[in-house]
Order: sequence, then C-alpha cells, then structure tokens
Amino acid sequence: MYLVLNNVYQSCNIVGSGKIFIKDIKKAEKFKIVEMSAEKIKIETDSQLELDTIVHLKIILNSILFNIYIDAKGKVIEKNIIEFMGLSDKVKKEIDEIIGNACS
Repeated sequence: MYLVLNNVYQSCNIVGSGKIFIKDIKKAEKFKIVEMSAEKIKIETDSQLELDTIVHLKIILNSILFNIYIDAKGKVIEKNIIEFMGLSDKVKKEIDEIIGNACS
C-alpha cells in the first residue's frame, strides 16, 4: 500500500508508534503508524487533526534489535496523513533506508 503512486521515496506498512503534539494543546496524543515514507506518514490516532495544522511528532520505529527514534515537524495534508517539513536530504535518505530494510 502506498500513500502516493509517484513517491520519490518508498513507502510501506511499518511497525511503530509515537506521540503527536499539536500547537496550543498541552497534552500529547499517542498514535500508531499505518504507513510511512521519508516524505509523509499516515497514522491512526484518536485526535481530530485539522487540515493544514502544523504538528510535532516523536516517532518510534520498532525493530527486532533496537528502536529508532525520530523527531519531526509536519503539516496535516489529509485525514491522518502528515507531510514532513524541514527534514534534510540526509535524514530522508536514512529514513528511506530504514523503511527499505524493514519492508523488504
């Protein structure tokens, strides 16, 4: 399953979770990752995410040997789909490699 057919980066279902912080709301909400790429993430959450909202994500990707922690800023572009903002090409490449290894 892919978020967008023409992704620059690969996308797949990956095991992970995290917390989402929404501006002006003091409490972080938990989420589960549905699908992720180095460009965007689709999450499952009880939070109502409004379009164009800027959020801060603390992501945990689970693997057998260790967990990978990612702090990211993003913008809600569709229901429960957040496009990452400000990630360097280096970080995008690292995420792409992690996803490729986890999903192959």
